[in-house]
Amino acid sequence: MMEKIIGYLLIIIGVFVIFLSGFNGYQILTKKTQPIKILNLKGININLSQTTGVKQPPVELVSAKDLNETLNFFAYLTVLGLFINVGFKIASLGVNLVRPIKIDSLKSQTLVR
Repeated sequence: MMEKIIGYLLIIIGVFVIFLSGFNGYQILTKKTQPIKILNLKGININLSQTTGVKQPPVELVSAKDLNETLNFFAYLTVLGLFINVGFKIASLGVNLVRPIKIDSLKSQTLVR
């Protein structure tokens, strides 16, 4: 009986983790919240004066703001995906504890020809 209680508790915890991760991902996709800043990189610049020999200022290909927002967004969604996977594993353990174990022996089965 104790394994069924633990099983139901694990199912509730797993579904709760999945729900919170999904809700947080939805909030980020609809831009109601911002993802946590995991990465902080500089922008991508090219110095054309080295290749052409003419003195020119460096050209910015991707700004630091755009680069950091995009990479932080995908990194955060990846972490949320890992949390969803963990919630699924916890709920699966709970389901295995709740489900009854049935063992059929070969003696009880009859052969039909």
